[in-house]
Formats: sequence, C-alpha cells, structure tokens
Amino acid sequence: METFLYFFLGIVVCRMFQTLFMAGRIALMFNTAEFHALKLLSRAEEHIWQARTMLDIAAEAAEDTEQIKIVRNEINSNHKKWQKETAKSLLEAYGPFKRMAHWDNWSGAMNHFELEALKQKRRRFKNDKQK
Repeated sequence: METFLYFFLGIVVCRMFQTLFMAGRIALMFNTAEFHALKLLSRAEEHIWQARTMLDIAAEAAEDTEQIKIVRNEINSNHKKWQKETAKSLLEAYGPFKRMAHWDNWSGAMNHFELEALKQKRRRFKNDKQK
C-alpha cells in the first residue's frame, strides 16, 4: 500500500512539474509573439512618419500651404485614431492572456517594445562577447 502511495505521489509531482514547464513555455511563446506583433506595428509607424516627411518636402515645393495643412491635420487625426484602435484590438486579441500584457495603450506598447528590443540586443552582444 505504501508503494502505491509513493507511486501516486510521484505521478502528482511529475504532472505538477510538467504543468509548470508548459506554463513557462506558453509565457515565452506569448512574449515572443507579442514582441513580433509590436515590431510589425513599429515598422508601420515608421512608414507613417516617412509619409509625413515626404508630405513636408512636397509642402516646401508647393505653394498651396493651406491645402497641405488640411491634409497634414487629417493625417494626424487618422494616425491617432489608428494608434488607439490598434492598441485596443491587439489587447482584445490576447483574450485570456490580456493580463500578461505590460502595456495598455499605444505609447506604453511602443515603450515596452523598445525596452524588449534593447534587452535582446544586450543579450546578443553578451553572447557574442562570450564566444
């Protein structure tokens, strides 16, 4: 009877370690997916800024500054709406993992992304140095 109890206890402990291991892997997978999603959004943000820069260059060449101001204001308004909706929809897509997100708005998301990107660069630099 005692051996059966030890056997059962061993199974319970083994399952507990497996569950902890899987939870860690899920968290790592979630963080990786979050990083790449934020990386993609930051690239989109860069393209928006490039379009704004090209608009400014075109504004210097053109004489119709009033029309350029109207277009610039419309772009800024649409861009702010896009940021809010994107952050909101990404958080909604997390579903039950929403609590794992380290941000709740666009600026928080981009700050988190920059921090994670710096951490990855440091790790790569440290690993390259050790080789």
